[in-house]
Amino acid sequence: MHKETLQAELKMVREDIHRVTLELTERQQRVDKLHAKHDVLVSRNATPDGEVHSQVSARPVLAQVRSTWYQAWCAFWSCSQY
Repeated sequence: MHKETLQAELKMVREDIHRVTLELTERQQRVDKLHAKHDVLVSRNATPDGEVHSQVSARPVLAQVRSTWYQAWCAFWSCSQY
């Protein structure tokens, strides 16, 4: 009886290991895909001399656009939050 319980527990542990291994493989593939996308984006922003231009300066502009859009949306719907 005790041996059967241990065998069942061992089977469950092996299944868990298999499931976690598959999940790890999927995550590694996603990371590799993101690295490849990042490399493509960096290469697009590189100048012929190899200098990489950052798009950090675009963030404040996007924030302003979002703010302006939200103000217009609130004005249209008469939001009390704004």
